[in-house]
Amino acid sequence: MPLLFYGPPWILPGRIDTRVEISDVAPTLARILRIPPPASTEARSCHRRCCAGEAGRNSRALPLGPIDAWFESNGWNAFPFQREVWQAYLEVESGLHPSATGSGKTLAAWLGPLAQWMGEEGAGRTAPALRVLWITPMRALASDTVYSMQRAVDGMALPWTVGLRTGDTSSAERARQARKLPSALVTTPESLALMLSNAQAREKLSQTAARGRGRMA
Repeated sequence: MPLLFYGPPWILPGRIDTRVEISDVAPTLARILRIPPPASTEARSCHRRCCAGEAGRNSRALPLGPIDAWFESNGWNAFPFQREVWQAYLEVESGLHPSATGSGKTLAAWLGPLAQWMGEEGAGRTAPALRVLWITPMRALASDTVYSMQRAVDGMALPWTVGLRTGDTSSAERARQARKLPSALVTTPESLALMLSNAQAREKLSQTAARGRGRMA
């Protein structure tokens, strides 16, 4: 399951750095969710050869068509760094991407998991179980993040559900999430800590991490 950390807005723009692993940044959370360490460089290279064949970094051979079509329908052109992040994600890389506010980093991080799902055999019209846990350090950013994520889901007519879990979340919504988690959940460290204090919720997250092969990005 991808763990997406939304960085502070004052970080200067830069390239994705696949040398920095998320498990180095959040070892405690990875341990709680029983997520294994990131695969070695050799293992990732083997995965790329098995999944992408000789495609390498050729985006035409990877499931980015619907994303390109959605961008075009909005009159947008993807930034090179966004494509770099999507490719890195699809090639089973983990990393940190520092980027300025308003530069498009939400779509850079979010569309990789969507592209991966669209490329999987059996992906259809049913909303998948929780696949993305998006952690934002500021509650004020959470609603805007959910809006951007939902806009992409709606624009590409995907069945994914996007949920929000903060201190402002209603009791009715918390109850719905207790019964079934959304495909992607945006939350804060404080709310996640409260969720992890519940053994049932912790078990659900752990099972989801296992189903997602422990991917973190």
